[in-house]
Amino acid sequence: MKIAAFPAFKNKDKNPHQYLLYTAIIAEGNVVQEFSTANILKNRYDIVHVHWPESNKLRKGFSRAVGYVAVFNFLIRLSKMKGSKIVWTVHNLASHEKKMPGLEAFHFKLFTKMLDGIIVMNSKTSDKAVEKYPALKNTRRALIPRGHYKTSYENTMSFYDARQKLNLNEEAKVFLFLGQIRSYKGIEEFLKVFEQTTDEQYRFIIAGSVGKANESYGEYLHGLVKDKRVQLHIRFIPDDELQVYFNAADLVVLPYKDILNSGSLLLALSFNKPVIVPAHESIQEIVTEYGSDWLFSYPDLSASFIEDAMAKALLKRGKTLDMSNRDWKNVALKTLSFYKLLIS
Repeated sequence: MKIAAFPAFKNKDKNPHQYLLYTAIIAEGNVVQEFSTANILKNRYDIVHVHWPESNKLRKGFSRAVGYVAVFNFLIRLSKMKGSKIVWTVHNLASHEKKMPGLEAFHFKLFTKMLDGIIVMNSKTSDKAVEKYPALKNTRRALIPRGHYKTSYENTMSFYDARQKLNLNEEAKVFLFLGQIRSYKGIEEFLKVFEQTTDEQYRFIIAGSVGKANESYGEYLHGLVKDKRVQLHIRFIPDDELQVYFNAADLVVLPYKDILNSGSLLLALSFNKPVIVPAHESIQEIVTEYGSDWLFSYPDLSASFIEDAMAKALLKRGKTLDMSNRDWKNVALKTLSFYKLLIS
């Protein structure tokens, strides 16, 4: 089978999801290439698999965004004319920051009308996708959960060495937010609740980049933090430092205001860290899968809730979470089965 993916391998350093998926698909005897103008014009593919139609080019100025929408949808249409089946893995229903909502809505309307199949990573996403994009009502759908990241990043540093790297003592009880720092991720709300706690051993580390377009938000956070138990590490965290932060932490915090899927959640679990998450419908399947002793979901954050979550998380120090059911070979085989269904 010959597959063009958007993206396939080129974003490996930012997100290994596609690299892991397509490496496993190639291992099953298939060909995978990048979705590009040159490749689509020159080749015919059995499958064109899109992951993020909401490309960051939709945030790069109006003329560039219009050009992207026109070229992207032309290439999808051309692929269909050549006999390709078009698949979308629904990571998001729209871009998070919605810089050009009108143009983006038009773009998705064009794109969703050309789809032969969609892949969702939880059952709630399927309903939400159809509700937002009615053209998907009769489109074939497959539920294929995301794979784990246990072998994707170095994880050899001990708890003690990680604590030393971050100047934390062994008695500290560490909450961690790690990832791109954005206003929609609920950091401010968690910070307000954290400041209501009184345990002097509590620490809250906020680590990650705000990006050039959001530098003012980083400055805002610096001004907002008054509690000496809070540490801000506002910078890009390279892959080789992820183990430092995760292995020093007791409990990862993902207090997103809205969430459909979360690679950050799977990453934290892959480092064997319990996680606080909102009680959104899309998260509940993972909570059920791994249990309420690894995932603490809330309808409303409170000081007593995060204190209780930390007490339970401390019991998981040194424990390993079995995620073998999310092996990438399994994900690849399910994806290939769906491809074959669409082709047949």
